[in-house]
Amino acid sequence: MNHLVGLLVTHGYLVLFVAVIGRQACLPVPTNLLMLAAGALVGLGKLNLTAAVSCAVMAFLIADVAWYEAGRIWGSRTLHLFCNAAHNPTMCVDKMVGVFDRHGLKALLISKFIIGLDSITSPLSGITRVQRSIFLAFDGAGALLWVIAYMGVGYVFRNQLDHVAKYSEQISVIVGVIAIAAVLVVTFRRVIHWVRWIRAFQPAEITLDLSRNRLT
Repeated sequence: MNHLVGLLVTHGYLVLFVAVIGRQACLPVPTNLLMLAAGALVGLGKLNLTAAVSCAVMAFLIADVAWYEAGRIWGSRTLHLFCNAAHNPTMCVDKMVGVFDRHGLKALLISKFIIGLDSITSPLSGITRVQRSIFLAFDGAGALLWVIAYMGVGYVFRNQLDHVAKYSEQISVIVGVIAIAAVLVVTFRRVIHWVRWIRAFQPAEITLDLSRNRLT
């Protein structure tokens, strides 16, 4: 926890922005802990509440709009990015769509608190052609609720921040090395998966001989 606090004190709102973007890109970023630490620092007068909340919510909207547009452009194929590791990707996609159909736009208000649901609500909104302004309103409200909830907890328990930092110093080096290694491995695998996914939807090249055969 102490190294997260140090990052926030040194780099401030940029760390929050990048952490949220990473979270929405499905990378193993400790965004929850950073938000707790940000709330504590707000209570200690080290960060500005309005600036911290605005920065985090804006990052959520930027990332989620990107997923929303991906859903509009590529349709249900976007969901295969999340279901690729499932035993039955098609069933996984159908299950996601069913959950969204049952809860509708209300899912955007609580999705960020539920692992798995958060990843699919934005692209599903694009797939189902939810109006962009309505999507932004619900998604922004959901992001605001999530940010306030985590920062609120950090704010309330700000006086315990020093105790947490004191004990975490004893294992910070080991945890740091393990965390960095895990992030590198997962990020590398995610990048490879994205590259393969993008290539899968590139238009296939048609050779001259093939085009002649189709015309004859």
